[in-house]
Amino acid sequence: MSLKDILLHVDDNEGLVACLNVAVGLASTYSARLTALHITEPHVIPGYVLPEIPPEVIEARRRANLEETERCAAAFRAAVAREGINAEWHALTGPTATILSSYARYTDLVVLGGPSPGEPYNAGTAFPAQVMLAGGRPILLVRPNAAPTVPGKRVLIAWKEGPEAARAVGDAMPFLERAEQVEVAQVVKPGEAPPGDGEELCRYLERHGISASQVVLERKTGRTTRCLLTHAEATSVDLLVMGGYGSSRLSELVLGGVTEHMLRHAPMAVLLSH
Repeated sequence: MSLKDILLHVDDNEGLVACLNVAVGLASTYSARLTALHITEPHVIPGYVLPEIPPEVIEARRRANLEETERCAAAFRAAVAREGINAEWHALTGPTATILSSYARYTDLVVLGGPSPGEPYNAGTAFPAQVMLAGGRPILLVRPNAAPTVPGKRVLIAWKEGPEAARAVGDAMPFLERAEQVEVAQVVKPGEAPPGDGEELCRYLERHGISASQVVLERKTGRTTRCLLTHAEATSVDLLVMGGYGSSRLSELVLGGVTEHMLRHAPMAVLLSH
């Protein structure tokens, strides 16, 4: 399996360099086309307020948006030129999550910059989850402090039998096929026997030429996510693969506890599928 189309969200923040390095590296590794989107959110000003705003303030905002777009475009083109990949750039205006979700449906993977680990979950950090739920494609969440390399050398699959996790494994196959180490992790309560589906997943991966081992983590205290992350950090995992749990009801975003916690706290790259 391979990646042929990769979508990248380019934003002028502290994670720009990390996202560019990962996305361009993936496109080079898989000879994939890379499509970059820079999206400016429109500023809706109520009609009764507009007459009170000096024209120079509106113009200053317009110039600032234009300068940000130009900075992002320059950084993207420089990164693309270093690798000589097939790439295209789009600067758009509109709601970020909506536009990304629409473009995502015609790509294999969406690379997004995630918040710094521990950053509060709010409207500014919620759009990766919105794209995961609405886009219908896997997202790769890259942290601002990520290493300038393609993740996937050491992969941990957070396995809980269900359609979301199964879809995540299928979407992660390009990474799993190149990984040096793959573990299938299941979290159980103290004294609880692990279900047999983890071993079954290892056998499935073996039939695809992927050597994977099962690890059973006993959750003595705290959250399931903390148990997974402790093991991932102790074994130098650079990519966590998991199903994204949640639902989107009109404008309301409802996430499962594990998904939200991983979006906020996982220090490594995370591949999520819903």
